[in-house]
Amino acid sequence: MNIFMPVGRSAYLRNGTQPHIVYLNRALRARSSTSSHFTPFSNRRPDRATHGQLPDRPARTRFAPSPTGYLHLGSLRTALYNYLLARATNGKFILRLEDTDQSRIVPDAEDRLYDDLRWAGLTWDEGQYARTGGVPTVAAHMALISSLNVFIFINNTSTDFYKRVKRFVASAHGTLGTYPGKCLPIPANESADRAARGEAHTVRFRSGPNPATVYDIVYGLYKKKLPEDHFIIMKSDGFPTYHFANVVDDHLMEITHVVRGAEWLISTAKHASLYDAFGWEAPKFAHVGLLVDSHRQKLSKRNMDIGIDSYRRDGVPPEALLNFSALLGWNPTKSPNKGVMSLDDMVKNFGLKFTKGDIVVNTEKLGFFHKKHIQMALSNPSLENDRIVDEYISDPVLQLVRETEAKRQRPSADGLQGQLTDRNSLSLLGEPIFQLLPYEGNLDDGHIRNRIRTAVRICRNEAVTIPSFFHAIRYLVWKPPAIYIKELLPGVLPDSASLFIDEAPSSTRGVMEYFIEQLGRIDDKNWFADTIQTTLGDITKRVTYREAEGTPVAAGYKFLRWGLLGLNKGPQISHLMEYLGRSETLSRVRLASTVTDSRLD
Repeated sequence: MNIFMPVGRSAYLRNGTQPHIVYLNRALRARSSTSSHFTPFSNRRPDRATHGQLPDRPARTRFAPSPTGYLHLGSLRTALYNYLLARATNGKFILRLEDTDQSRIVPDAEDRLYDDLRWAGLTWDEGQYARTGGVPTVAAHMALISSLNVFIFINNTSTDFYKRVKRFVASAHGTLGTYPGKCLPIPANESADRAARGEAHTVRFRSGPNPATVYDIVYGLYKKKLPEDHFIIMKSDGFPTYHFANVVDDHLMEITHVVRGAEWLISTAKHASLYDAFGWEAPKFAHVGLLVDSHRQKLSKRNMDIGIDSYRRDGVPPEALLNFSALLGWNPTKSPNKGVMSLDDMVKNFGLKFTKGDIVVNTEKLGFFHKKHIQMALSNPSLENDRIVDEYISDPVLQLVRETEAKRQRPSADGLQGQLTDRNSLSLLGEPIFQLLPYEGNLDDGHIRNRIRTAVRICRNEAVTIPSFFHAIRYLVWKPPAIYIKELLPGVLPDSASLFIDEAPSSTRGVMEYFIEQLGRIDDKNWFADTIQTTLGDITKRVTYREAEGTPVAAGYKFLRWGLLGLNKGPQISHLMEYLGRSETLSRVRLASTVTDSRLD
């Protein structure tokens, strides 16, 4: 006797009908007509995809998260690999939700998943198949498996008994207990009768006597030591289990490739058994390594496997996070720019060659990719890169600049002085060199936004995070106070150094006055980085220092950078001077000339 049962509210088959069971004469109408051309899963041999090459035909892939939690690093990587495979083969990337575990669904998880995927740029071609709606062309019910493969496990008492037996076996032998077969002898017609009367039940798949064999693109031949247990495919609440719904959904969606975490490899035997029982061709599987920390522990919320929204709050650009995630187990045959890739680069270089075994997540690598992607956007102006710079650097820095200026204008009244770090202390900020806050009218937001964006570009090699960019550009926004310049003068040269201009002994004041004279010869209309650099190339090499009997060492740029920013290192001087303008540049050099040190004078 065959059994006909609903798939219920799996991601692809949903219409709100109540679960029930009827007989084979209704089931045969829905059974796939392709079973005669079917090759059992265990008899298949690897194709070229098994060896890491892309398939010859367009791949249909899917990302099927559960709305029981939020998108995290591991699930983002899974989505990315499936997306890349689809795009690299001109295929389709499908999004669906596996909501079979209704009791654990998080109310806002579904919306958050969609939002995070859109933020990451992983757009889907089909979906979002979720618990509202479904696919109209799919029948509400489907014949599944003959009575040789399905039996009914009746009532809650039996369920409780089984759970107790399973716990006992697991405790005694240190293994997971298997189903003891209590309900196997129940005739199919009796099972169907009792289920139709509303008696509590689950539906189990009757597994074969031999362990299933599967071929995996990453791990090759995989065979479990023991035969598969008679596992549940329909729960007592009328919902299909994940394993059952997953197989049916993948078949109906015509999924050709499934890329997922290695933790699912052990379950693939169940899926193989279901595909064989249905008479369906299974997709190709690729199980990628588990993400672990430096102690080889599975990632958790305490060690990087946190919600994607946390990376968003930290200002990590999506392509930086994708780049970091992509290389957690995937090795492109061509790795341009030390592995730094845009999403388009990942698509062009993608293949199915994955690392076997656990993948240790190195947090420093994320910082590396964060910095590189920010620098790429800053170094290559375009509409898209300007948007990235504004969203992840310029606008947040501008907000911090305005908040700081508001505090600077009323530090004593509000007691806000201590809220800044020592190096960004309000006392170390002079007057702003351009208007930051509105007064008697509207502030030109476009102008200040452009100023901050330009400042950020000038300092692109000096910072990566919002706070570090704020620190790097602070003296491109405010004047450095004289006390700050004076305090940093001793660090410009070694203690025993003597200064020279064209081999003639000089001093700090002499060097700075020399710069004032030479730079003053450039008029306003020629105050551009190229012109400035030509002058700097000549005058800076004339300024040197020498220790005792040592050879002369160039010191011109050291003194200019100190006079302009109070720093020993920083952005390119000619671009900095163009940004500051002729008047502000000469004003700062004059201020530095008045800050003398007896040791150097």
